[in-house]
Amino acid sequence: MAPGTDARLSVEAAVEMEGLLQPKGGQSSPRSGRLLHSAPEPPRAAAASSSKVCFWKAIGAVALLAACVAAAALLSGKGSSGRLSSPFAPAVGDSSKVVFLAAATPSWRLMLDCGSSGTRLKIFKLEGSNIEDVHLEEKVGMDALTSYVGRLDDLENDLRDVIEKSKQYVPEANRAQTPLTMYATAGMRILPAEDQNAVFSQCATLLSDSSFAPYHFEDARTISGEMEAAFEYLSVNYAKSGIDFPAETTGQIEMGGASLQVAFKPQENVLDHSWAYDIMGKREMIYATSYMGYGQNVARQKAQEAAVRAEKGRHLGLSRRLKTNASSATSQPRALVGGVPFPCFLKGYSEKAKVFEGTPEEQEVLIEGSSDFEGCSKLTQQILHTEYECDLPPCAIHGDYMTKISGKFVGISGFKFALLDLGLDLASTTPGQLRGAVQTFCGQKFADLGGNTKFTKYGCFLGSYAYSTLHAFGFADDSTNITFAGDYSWTLGAVMYEAFAPGSAPSGTSAERRRLLELPGVQSVLPLDHKCYWACRSKQRCAELPASSGSQCKQACSAGCATA
Repeated sequence: MAPGTDARLSVEAAVEMEGLLQPKGGQSSPRSGRLLHSAPEPPRAAAASSSKVCFWKAIGAVALLAACVAAAALLSGKGSSGRLSSPFAPAVGDSSKVVFLAAATPSWRLMLDCGSSGTRLKIFKLEGSNIEDVHLEEKVGMDALTSYVGRLDDLENDLRDVIEKSKQYVPEANRAQTPLTMYATAGMRILPAEDQNAVFSQCATLLSDSSFAPYHFEDARTISGEMEAAFEYLSVNYAKSGIDFPAETTGQIEMGGASLQVAFKPQENVLDHSWAYDIMGKREMIYATSYMGYGQNVARQKAQEAAVRAEKGRHLGLSRRLKTNASSATSQPRALVGGVPFPCFLKGYSEKAKVFEGTPEEQEVLIEGSSDFEGCSKLTQQILHTEYECDLPPCAIHGDYMTKISGKFVGISGFKFALLDLGLDLASTTPGQLRGAVQTFCGQKFADLGGNTKFTKYGCFLGSYAYSTLHAFGFADDSTNITFAGDYSWTLGAVMYEAFAPGSAPSGTSAERRRLLELPGVQSVLPLDHKCYWACRSKQRCAELPASSGSQCKQACSAGCATA
């Protein structure tokens, strides 16, 4: 923190506090522009003496000076509690938010990461501005939330097991104040709203019961892809530099199972998908977006469906030429007989896959590897749809706007696995070297792999898809601006965002912020509580907001939700 910052923040806090504690009816704060609601000031007696006025002015000056000193002491760590005491600081015991500097006393936060391939428990220990990802002796988790649709009894049993295992990591005396959050990502986004609601309602009922989960339950819901991308960005940069990010940050590209996330700090103006965050009083704007359906598992399914369409087209053309197909052109397509050659699998490997393309209903077909690098490369480029019309340039994939990449990047999750399958170094491999390794790998036969092939069986597809994605995003073959890693999780960024954000201004994507400002009554919130904001944004029932949100927040949110 720069010299003099403490004093400056203290004076600003005191001035703001003075304005908030002594507002005039309907008067706007000159600093914040927010409407300060209070009862109209009663008429003063005409005989009020000037000495009384001077007396109260003197008292006000003394109070202001005392507030400055107290705030400076707290911000410099000299306060007894480590918290900034103000009408808008969290209540004692409410650890959902830390104002500017966290207390030295350690606290914990639990996060259930509900991904498309499984649900994992993450536990974080916070002390000062340090966030420690607590090492768990064994992986604690359960099946993907999507698998519990229609079997909520199993959900209760599995969730109970997760909660029981979590207790060994959080001291009993701290559990009631330890926030517990359940966030789901792309896997749940593809489910119908009624199925999501059924699962989350059951989770919320269980986790809010102190006899089931002895923690401070906060929320259970699906987060947007943009939020996931922004949280991942925060995680990457916290791991590299701690809580105080440098001017030049590191962007991230994450390939999950069902979606693809991108977030970075651009050098030019962003026309869409901008995301604002406020950490430790420092407000920044980044570009953050998510491509639903472009994660590695869904992309592989798309590629298989494209191969099925191509094979059906080849068979149909051949049958017409030979006059052996008596069906009309308007009849339903026939089921495929035999296997479908797939260039992104190695010769000798095959698997059954369920596809919809080219059939009136889901069909199970046999996908057979053909070890064709060029064919696989064309196929992975095809499913990215870089040929789509770009209405708002520049675009990367699917004809969607994406501002020009700039700075250093790290490719994580699926990108890491692609390189490991190919035996490449995560820190030094360029996109061109990745392509060369993929070409060599795809020329093999499945029998050449040997050993454990649980993941390497998909090495040809994943490597080719990773390269095609990097190329579509604008990385040249010889680029050294991207490295690869896997030890990052968006959950740390989510904890960082919620624990260290002062909550005095709305964050989120540009579209989300515009929607927020349209909600009636929101500007009367002093300050705007982020839980109130997200509840309105996601159209949750405002009555479910925790008591710590404050009456003004709940009133404003209720007004907003009524019209949402």
